[in-house]
Amino acid sequence: MAQYEVICEGVVRHTILVEAKHGREAKVLAIPKFCDLVGIEEMGVAVVSATREAGHPYQFNLWKENTK
Repeated sequence: MAQYEVICEGVVRHTILVEAKHGREAKVLAIPKFCDLVGIEEMGVAVVSATREAGHPYQFNLWKENTK
């Protein structure tokens, strides 16, 4: 599983973090969380985007082990 950052809009806009296998699942899982947070029904909620959380851009291994 990967973590996705999903942006939802209603009257207000919030970023919701959910654990999902892919972007579609992340969008589906984010809507009820958003509704609970804002206190609205699911009918008027639009998912704007869902992007997979990327690691830090400098997280790579510069050290090569066992090189001869």
